[in-house]
Amino acid sequence: EKMKEALKQLKSCADVSDVDKEVFNSTFKLITQTLGKLSGRSKYAEDAFLELYQCFKKAPDPTPLLQGFVEEQAIIKKALEKMKQLNDRNKELRMEREEFSKRLQAVNQEEATNSEWEQKAQEHLRFSQQLKGDIATLES
Repeated sequence: EKMKEALKQLKSCADVSDVDKEVFNSTFKLITQTLGKLSGRSKYAEDAFLELYQCFKKAPDPTPLLQGFVEEQAIIKKALEKMKQLNDRNKELRMEREEFSKRLQAVNQEEATNSEWEQKAQEHLRFSQQLKGDIATLES
């Protein structure tokens, strides 16, 4: 802001043929100070940049680490896909097992029913043979 004002004054003095030495000297001094401050800031910024650059330069190359990470992610993705497939297959097998269990239960019930019928048939056969024996005894 001061520099702007000083430059305006310098310009106004330049417009007149006679330049006021006092205004010129104070403006020149202000410009010199401002340039000094700017140079100092610039030097500080350059030093900070170089320091930061050196840190980055000393840092190891992250490429192998990142490649390893990408490879691990691919392995994890394949493992998750395989796990999903196995989980789906597990569900299918459980359903099949349940179906077979129901079928086995039905077969066991049929066998039990058949066994009952066989017992009844044998009882009828024995009763029939007993009746034949009784009839034969009565006829004799």
